[in-house]
Amino acid sequence: MQRAARELAARLGASATSAGHRVTLAQSGRLRTGEQSRWMRFTAHQWIALGSPAFSWVARTGPFGALTVRDGFINGKPEAGLFLFGVVPLNRSHASDALTKGELMRYLAELPWAPDAILHNSQLRWEDLPNGGLRVTANIGSVDASVIFTLDANGHVATVTAHDRPRQEETGLRERPWHGAFSDYRRVGSRWIPHAAEVGWEVNGRRFCVWHGRLECWKIAVSGEIRR
Repeated sequence: MQRAARELAARLGASATSAGHRVTLAQSGRLRTGEQSRWMRFTAHQWIALGSPAFSWVARTGPFGALTVRDGFINGKPEAGLFLFGVVPLNRSHASDALTKGELMRYLAELPWAPDAILHNSQLRWEDLPNGGLRVTANIGSVDASVIFTLDANGHVATVTAHDRPRQEETGLRERPWHGAFSDYRRVGSRWIPHAAEVGWEVNGRRFCVWHGRLECWKIAVSGEIRR
């Protein structure tokens, strides 16, 4: 592992002897599907694995919380879908290399919420960049995914970017520039965890946000079972 990655893990308070196998967290915020779409409030629960690229994010949104959004990467397989009342599929993406790449990139981008994974996930490859940033890469089969982190004055992750994250559009998944930002770092036990974040896209030269969220709770889970 690159020294800069070890130093980042140390600044975030990651434990070299972590007792957990994943983190669990809850979020609230607003989301939308595109620049012209209306914002909708959401609440979500998520777990992120520490030893392998895996996560599951389940959000409730829409009128009376009737819509459930699922996004995940479990046992090497991606999933993404929209469901009515949590069970009736309204839109479901089929597994593909593009979807795998997108979900793997999400796992990498959200490492600030799972800092112990920087030390414990041996599938991550780190590279120091000339501007002081870090590139982290992982692969599943023939699919490679990378994101780039920049750091704030405290040495915490401030932004995450990628030039080629697959985005769902009318014609299918298309690679687009993607960006995110983390802020409001707070101490949770021995770790520094960002409590605010946003993400967005760039389409035809226009940048726009599609997700603003706040962390409501965060903890290390001792169970090693990886399931939805």
